[in-house]
Amino acid sequence: MPGTIRSLSFEGCSGRGASVCGGGVSGSLSVPELVEGCSGHVASMNARGAPGKGCLVHGSRVHSDALPAVEISEMQAAFDDAFDQAVVFHGFTEYMRDYEMVVQIGAAPSTGIPRRSLRFLFVNCVKADVSTVLPPDLWARSLDDRLLELGTDLDGYVWGVREQGLYKGFELIPDSEIARSWSTSVGIPFHELRLMSNAHDISLVFSDLRVTELAPGYAPFTVGPA
Repeated sequence: MPGTIRSLSFEGCSGRGASVCGGGVSGSLSVPELVEGCSGHVASMNARGAPGKGCLVHGSRVHSDALPAVEISEMQAAFDDAFDQAVVFHGFTEYMRDYEMVVQIGAAPSTGIPRRSLRFLFVNCVKADVSTVLPPDLWARSLDDRLLELGTDLDGYVWGVREQGLYKGFELIPDSEIARSWSTSVGIPFHELRLMSNAHDISLVFSDLRVTELAPGYAPFTVGPA
């Protein structure tokens, strides 16, 4: 079903195409509009990673010293939707420019609502720092390869759960010095994000955020023929 989002209108783009057209580098905010194939902050993506109709959650190709508040609020709303959900993958895309994070969104099993997989794409990611949140004493108990699978009764961190809870979640850093420096040097707004989970502490500097719903079978990378 179509959904209401705010999009950016770019030079050479209009109407529904404005949210996915990359031809312009300047523009202004458009009024909220219905975008075909989009619902809320989410667009569709097929198993090979190609976007569907495409909803640009946040576009920062507008040349300005500060982003309009409405865009920051939309970005934060997308992050809030993922609070306390599960990260199942994160890393740079195979083309190296962007950083992606796959988050599984699910309600309580009693609701009967199926889980969804959302891809958070941090466009033009110029910095990605990842470190563990596990203390050394827990690492010392978690070195056994049997912890890579579920079902072990060892005392350690069970890596085999293959997901990490998004708590404390996403935090946009206000007045970020490093984001301001990149904005000045490149000529487009950048943002700094801090993400805390129960396994990783992640810091990203990026310019755009795009959120898409993934179809079953999506793989960030596929090994090709020799």
